[in-house]
Amino acid sequence: MEIMKSPLELLDFNILRSEYSFEHPVGQEEINVRQMVTDYVLDFDYMIKTSGENLYAIFTKVIVNDGENKLPGHSIFAEAVSVFRINPEFPDKLETDDIKSLINFSAVTIAFSNIRGFISDITAYTPPGKYLVPIFDLQSLIKKKQEKMLLLKKANTSLKAKANKKKIVAKTKRG
Repeated sequence: MEIMKSPLELLDFNILRSEYSFEHPVGQEEINVRQMVTDYVLDFDYMIKTSGENLYAIFTKVIVNDGENKLPGHSIFAEAVSVFRINPEFPDKLETDDIKSLINFSAVTIAFSNIRGFISDITAYTPPGKYLVPIFDLQSLIKKKQEKMLLLKKANTSLKAKANKKKIVAKTKRG
């Protein structure tokens, strides 16, 4: 069966920063890995940066069981960047909404798959064995991210409006 090539191309994947440690559960000779990993606190984040020539950098961050309430077992911090482009043969044939969808959904999904594979690789030879980052609801993460960005944009707009209002009031009082 012949496949149709996607207009989205993965150009590169790089790890920017990673930290890993393993703490053996105190007083336990056997480790119940399945129970141990289900209690981990997970934190995922991403950011999309664009540049000319249809280049898109998706920065991903995954934090597993790190912070004040760290449990025994794996503790992982990983930041990465996946670089994509829209194939130059396609932009004229794609609508803006199609490109946004490719980047916001397909590219972000691929970027998290890349970092998931990296985490699986670095934990493969650890005492409890390979850690697989759980499947998560990407749609929910994207929606939360978009809501957060809108709130920040509104806050910045209101701060700028207040600053401009102060300038106008100051000029009026002098006159």
